[in-house]
Amino acid sequence: MGLKEFLNKIAGRKERLSHSECLQMLNMVIDEEMDESEEFKSHLNVCMPCYEKYKLDKALKAMLKAKCCRAEVPDGLVEDIKSKISGNIIS
Repeated sequence: MGLKEFLNKIAGRKERLSHSECLQMLNMVIDEEMDESEEFKSHLNVCMPCYEKYKLDKALKAMLKAKCCRAEVPDGLVEDIKSKISGNIIS
């Protein structure tokens, strides 16, 4: 289900998000496909599994962003690797 379909599904509802809906929203927030809504934040305040997953995912994403950088590689290295991979697939 895409973001638009998900938002249409939960729009205007009076009841709280279900746990599965919250996890789906959590993934969209972590992937920066949507902003954190008040409903999402209030669910995190009462749902420890979602809160823990949210904090872990945010910390992991921040760590990966800090540690992974685009380093320069020697000329021809990318092409050499691609040719070796292609050779292995054909062999």
